[in-house]
Amino acid sequence: MSDVEGRYKIVFNGEIYNYRELKSSLKDWEFQTSSDTEVILAAYKEWGASCFGRFIGQFAVCIFDRKENRITIARDMMGEKPLYIHTNSDGIFCSSEIRGLLPFLMERPTINASAFNDYLHYQYVPEPGSIIDNILKVTPGEIVSIDVTSLEMTKDTFWNWCVPKVDKRRVTISDIEQQLRSAVNYSLVADVPVALGLSAGLDSAAIAVFAKEAGTELSTYTIGYPNKPAYDERDAAGMLARHLGLKNTQVEIDPDNFTDNFENYCNALSEPIADTAGYGHYLVPKTIAEYGHKVMLSGIGGDELFWGYEWTRFAVQYQQQIKFNAPSVVVDMLRSTPRLLKLIFMMSRSRRVPAKLKPYFRLLYTMLVRTTPKDQTMFMGISGAPEFTTQIDVGGGFFPDTGRMRDLKSVYRHTENITDVSSTADIIVELLSKLNRTWLISNCVQLADTVSMANSIESRSPFLNPNLIKTMLSSNIQHQADARSSKAVLRKILANKLPKKLLNRPKSGFVTPVAKWVDLLEQKYAGAVEDGVLVEQGLIKKGFFNLRDVRNVTLHTKYRLILLEKWYSNLVNKYL
Repeated sequence: MSDVEGRYKIVFNGEIYNYRELKSSLKDWEFQTSSDTEVILAAYKEWGASCFGRFIGQFAVCIFDRKENRITIARDMMGEKPLYIHTNSDGIFCSSEIRGLLPFLMERPTINASAFNDYLHYQYVPEPGSIIDNILKVTPGEIVSIDVTSLEMTKDTFWNWCVPKVDKRRVTISDIEQQLRSAVNYSLVADVPVALGLSAGLDSAAIAVFAKEAGTELSTYTIGYPNKPAYDERDAAGMLARHLGLKNTQVEIDPDNFTDNFENYCNALSEPIADTAGYGHYLVPKTIAEYGHKVMLSGIGGDELFWGYEWTRFAVQYQQQIKFNAPSVVVDMLRSTPRLLKLIFMMSRSRRVPAKLKPYFRLLYTMLVRTTPKDQTMFMGISGAPEFTTQIDVGGGFFPDTGRMRDLKSVYRHTENITDVSSTADIIVELLSKLNRTWLISNCVQLADTVSMANSIESRSPFLNPNLIKTMLSSNIQHQADARSSKAVLRKILANKLPKKLLNRPKSGFVTPVAKWVDLLEQKYAGAVEDGVLVEQGLIKKGFFNLRDVRNVTLHTKYRLILLEKWYSNLVNKYL
């Protein structure tokens, strides 16, 4: 799209929810359309690059100013829309997908060694890296300005997760409820009926409650499994839908079909993300699309904002112990006694130990065996997964002993402390900042966008609303006690809106038979990996699947390798 004078041209991917409000403020622009794309152009002309901070929505934008001979590209603050960039002697290229940049690469795409190491550690590649050499991401909240003549590139931000802006005013539960209600209302702005992936959790329940209050009759959809195992959420979701008077369609899926659909699933991913819950997330928009919908709401971001993960809550306590307490004689004794370490580990997993106590044993075990740098803000490692706590290295027998795999960037660079941490409030800021700009953005948000777009669905996440995020960040700092219990604030907001049985239901989430899946995938694809690109490019040793007792090689490690191999093979064979 161009403006009337032909000075500005825009390429835009996404949706601006508050475009009507912005449009009413742009009195000097003679609008030719009713689209949000033209509002972006008008806003850019009126306010320059500062306009991006006014947008509520999801966007990847590229604007060419013919008069200034300058290109400006920007990405929304939560990275809901991906934006990749590649530079070479021919110019600077950007795209919403890696595959869109492949024709402009000077040579066959290769996997970046440090990004590969990151991927094995995290199950995704944190921003601003990508798995492919010489392709990077524009980070969320970033503005890149390019002089077309000189190709000189400058960067700025309208939001920076490294130094998040917080409200000094005292935040109340009422303030948060108001922002959450506003976020849901914005996400309902659409020309077509809106659907909701309804689980039994509080996040999708909150969206359903406020959508109902806004007078919107959402169609809700819930995925279930054969024989209704304990983690099946259909009964609870159905109860919620009946309480709110919403239509709830329940669809049963067979997890055994995963291996048959694995290659299609890999092809749907714009970048490899080896979240074992990803296939479940893929099936939700697929089901909703089959029922004719084009827009769906999701609860992505609720766990991160409202302390939904047990391991993030314990991470605060972990950081307090690591940063503020000197090593004690007792700690040294425990650390040097293998039998005691083994006992603590067993207590963290034993069914005989009360569920409320097991996380404390896991926390203690993590503190005793940690090999991560002291200045690393660790959160995923509290979950007990060894691949999150210890870096895989050449000496561990995993990588080939080649120069390429010796000179790797530390995987901990994404979570090392940026500022001096001197209080619990600082720890909370550090933790939430890193949690959001790594796990939330690079895993959850990216996965939600890629699996929804693969099914021609626009996914919207009210919990990623910038005003709600800023309000909750302020609240989390001011009310540190809320970090000690799961979604304490959200429960207070919904206390008079939901039955107690639903309000107090334990958190579940997508549960998958990982061991069974990986065993079947290994049987089917081990040969392809052995003779594939990961071995060819010197990233892993040939015969990897025959290795035994290699440190930190878990089921998840194998899953990550198989998924990356199939994703890359499809990328090269289909798009080159």
